[in-house]
This record gives sequence, C-alpha cells and structure tokens, in this order.
Amino acid sequence: MDNTNRNEKIPAILKKLQKKGVSIKDIIEAALALYVPCDGVDDNKSVLDIRRRLEEIIIYQCSDINVQLLLSAAMYLDDEMKMEEKDPVNILSDELIGIAIAVVPQVDKGT
Repeated sequence: MDNTNRNEKIPAILKKLQKKGVSIKDIIEAALALYVPCDGVDDNKSVLDIRRRLEEIIIYQCSDINVQLLLSAAMYLDDEMKMEEKDPVNILSDELIGIAIAVVPQVDKGT
C-alpha cells in the first residue's frame, strides 16, 4: 500500500495526536514493550508482522467514535492541566479515561 492510500485511512484523532508529538510508531513501540508472545500462536510471526497487525488494530480502533471522543477528552484534560501548570494527584479523570479507552474494544457492541 502506498503512503497516499495509507494517509487517507489514518483517523483524524491519530493526526491530532501526531501534532502533539505522539506518532502511531510511538503507540506501536509502547504496545510492543508490553507484548508477550503466545506459545503456539505467535511462533511463526515476525516482529514486522506483529507491527503491521498492531498498526491495523490501532487504526481500526481509532476509527471508533467512542475511542475518538475519549482521546479528545484526554488531550483536552492534558491541555488544561498544562495551563494550570500542575498535575494534582486528586485528579482521577486521566486514569478513568485510560481505563475506558482500554475497555472500549472489549465491549460487545451487540453485533
């Protein structure tokens, strides 16, 4: 797939993250840092195959309006906290948004 077609498929939320300095490559690297291969399932998969699959999953999940809105809320919260020049420990919103983003792909959407 050429870069033109690839860029057309990138959800706007990932482009917004890119502008804030978080690339899809960064997200993939973070995911790979947590990745534990499954014996018998991942034996014949190269790191390149896994990276490609992660990119597909990230693009697909970031196409979900719920994920987009949660990421937008997280970026808004980050901007607000920077303006306040503090990161108070009593703010739970960022943690809850992170949990919600992790849960959304797991939710059965009734289809």
